[in-house]
Amino acid sequence: AYALTTHSTQPILNARGYVNIKKGRHPLIPKEKVVPVSVSIGKDYTILLITGPNTGGKTVSLKLVGLFVLMTACGLFIPAEEESEISVFDHVFCDVGDEQSIEQSLSTFSSHIKNIVEIMQEYSQNSLILLDELGAGTDPDEGAALAVCITERIRQSGAKAIITTHYGKLKEYSYGTTGVENASMDFDPETYEPTFHLVIGVPGTSNALQIAARLGLSPDIIEEAKGKVGADRVNFDEVLLSADQARRAAEAEKDAEKRLNDELREEKRALQEEKNKLFVLREKIAATVRSEVKRRVSESLEEVNEILAELKKLLDNPQPKDYFEAAKLRKRIEEIANKEEIEEEDIQPELVGGVAEVGDEVYIKKIGRIALVTGIKRNGDYIVKVGNFTTTVKHSAAQKVKKQ
Repeated sequence: AYALTTHSTQPILNARGYVNIKKGRHPLIPKEKVVPVSVSIGKDYTILLITGPNTGGKTVSLKLVGLFVLMTACGLFIPAEEESEISVFDHVFCDVGDEQSIEQSLSTFSSHIKNIVEIMQEYSQNSLILLDELGAGTDPDEGAALAVCITERIRQSGAKAIITTHYGKLKEYSYGTTGVENASMDFDPETYEPTFHLVIGVPGTSNALQIAARLGLSPDIIEEAKGKVGADRVNFDEVLLSADQARRAAEAEKDAEKRLNDELREEKRALQEEKNKLFVLREKIAATVRSEVKRRVSESLEEVNEILAELKKLLDNPQPKDYFEAAKLRKRIEEIANKEEIEEEDIQPELVGGVAEVGDEVYIKKIGRIALVTGIKRNGDYIVKVGNFTTTVKHSAAQKVKKQ
């Protein structure tokens, strides 16, 4: 009942430490508000650093991975798309949230470090480690240095880890470090509001100066703040911002190309469907015409047979007056012949002059059928296909049908 209610699916299991969640939905967030998150780790990289400002959804993404791994270990389906993969880990370690304790007189930083100490003593290569805001709650420089060293130690062990942070040093550390990948929570470039979409491969920026400028803070204060931050840091963030803008432009172009290709495929499918309908309609009309011709020929033959029977009677015992009857019967036969010739002409398709080529249709008057030219012999005769039957006809006995 739970799986049906949450539209959950059975994940593919592995023991390689590989997790690939496709459009996972946190089961505790109302379905009208939840934003699907796609996240993977354990294939091309073992450490995923989710950077960027708070309230963007970093912690929710981190918790989602841990929750889905534990749900799978308990035999539960997960609310994600088909073919999502989950690994079986020997341990799942987690340090999330503000664990400040008045009773134990532990600060935010101390409580985090206490948890991390326990994790670093017990984790193995086949563990999953989830660390939220690693190094937070203390001096930024020292906290960032600790965060880099802890992350590097986990990387060297081969354990899988997802770490959230807003420290720039961790972003810089990830560049050029094998096995570490950046990720960020997407923000609307116009409003700087979070979209809660996780973007793997792109580090996040705080956007603090941009947001302050947009909200009307004096430009000279913004420039002074940039000077306090340092030219290298500002330039680094500007490079990230430019890269993000380029990514958005590329994604928009890719989406436009995909829409165009989808439209072209749909148009091609519709044209093919229309062509098939016209072919079926033509075959139905041709079948109806053939049936009608067959019926008329049958009626004519029946009438001719009756005339022949009457002629036979006259010939068996001829009388002078019978010559007049014979003349009437002959006239009736001529009328039937003329009628069939006119009707045969009426059912002919629209014909054109010229030599037919492979792929053209020709009308074979002798059998009253349209055939498809599939080949041409050296002497000019056509190899044609009529229904499922292939034969050869002289080019003089077939006339090219006008293309519709």
